[in-house]
Amino acid sequence: MDTVTNNVYHIHAAVSPLEANQKKVSWTTDNPIVTIVDQTGNVTALSEGIATITVTTVDFKLVGGLAVSK
Repeated sequence: MDTVTNNVYHIHAAVSPLEANQKKVSWTTDNPIVTIVDQTGNVTALSEGIATITVTTVDFKLVGGLAVSK
C-alpha cells in the first residue's frame, strides 16, 4: 500500500470461520518510524520508508501482513 505522510488508513481483518470462538486481533508495525498502527487497524503514515503491518489473532493461530511504503 502506498501512503501519504500524516494520512490515516484503516485496515480490516476478517477472522473466519464465522463461528470462530476468538475473533479478537492484535496489530503491530515493524517500523514505528514509518507507520504507527492502533488496535482498531488505523495506520498512520509518519515518514518515508517501508513498514510491515502484522495482524495476529490473540491465540496466535493466525497471522497476516501488509507492506506499507512511501
